[in-house]
Amino acid sequence: MRIPMDALERVISVGSVEELDGTPVISLVSGPDRALTLAIKRTFDRAVSALALVLLSPVFVAITVAIALDSGRPILFRQKRLGVHGRAFSLVKFRSMVRDAEARRAGLSALNKVSGPIFKLSGDPRITRVGRFLRRTSLDELTQLWNVLRGEMSLVGPRPPLPDEVKDYDLWPAAVSP
Repeated sequence: MRIPMDALERVISVGSVEELDGTPVISLVSGPDRALTLAIKRTFDRAVSALALVLLSPVFVAITVAIALDSGRPILFRQKRLGVHGRAFSLVKFRSMVRDAEARRAGLSALNKVSGPIFKLSGDPRITRVGRFLRRTSLDELTQLWNVLRGEMSLVGPRPPLPDEVKDYDLWPAAVSP
């Protein structure tokens, strides 16, 4: 393949050098400048999450009391997750499992219902009574509005993965044949 030098210079000028698994690569981004749309999205995320945190504060208090009465402290569960560009942050959720759930995970690995890096159990014995309700109604995830307000997550987007899940990602998937 032959590419005229002036065309190549234009392509390289709109690209940026990034690192992918230790290898420098040129990323080419096409389309209009996304800075304005990203700023609007970020402003929307901040405004909605701040308003929701205020409006939902009575629900937060009720959930806090329920967790404290059911299984004690801590009320919140923090877990390291990876956001955009692999940035690590501490995801916050209402605790829905017993305190030592992470330590018990290894003993339950044979019951994993999902193949690959994700760990999922049906009827997980580590989930508390209140936790079962919180998970069924997704109320355990309301505290992630705090992560949205801090700019670590967005209201719309994929679930931030665990570092162990990301290390098993295939960075160079095989090309799809026609």
